[in-house]
Amino acid sequence: MDKNGFIIILKHINKKHSPELNNELETVYNEILRIFNNTLDNLNKNMVKDMKRYENLKIDEYFYLIGYKYYLKINPKQLENNYLETFFEITKYEILIKSLKKLYLSFNVSEHYLNKIINEYPESRYLEEAKDRINLLNYWNNELLKYFIKKCG
Repeated sequence: MDKNGFIIILKHINKKHSPELNNELETVYNEILRIFNNTLDNLNKNMVKDMKRYENLKIDEYFYLIGYKYYLKINPKQLENNYLETFFEITKYEILIKSLKKLYLSFNVSEHYLNKIINEYPESRYLEEAKDRINLLNYWNNELLKYFIKKCG
């Protein structure tokens, strides 16, 4: 999920729940970008420890496992708020924004590590799986954008 996709979804959530917050879109995006970069830094720091702990693990396997771990966290349905109808609007908004941030983080961390396999390890046994998961991430991203454009106008 790129910046434009994140901002589009955020605008649609704001339009429906908190239109007065549209001027804070860049602030919200910068916050999630900071979290994303911190997550990558922490994963890179832990890589040395993990590689020592699992001596037989190859680097491409490690990248695949991290990409797959974050791939499994992706659930675009979490942004559908039908189950939130009993909450107050502000609570709904906060839950949607929190879910959007988690979704963005999972999309991008997964994409980052799966692309590392594709770009840096063309002989990896995980190459085809990584490509398939990237294609599915792109599909989900497009479907998510269509959903919010249709639902929120």
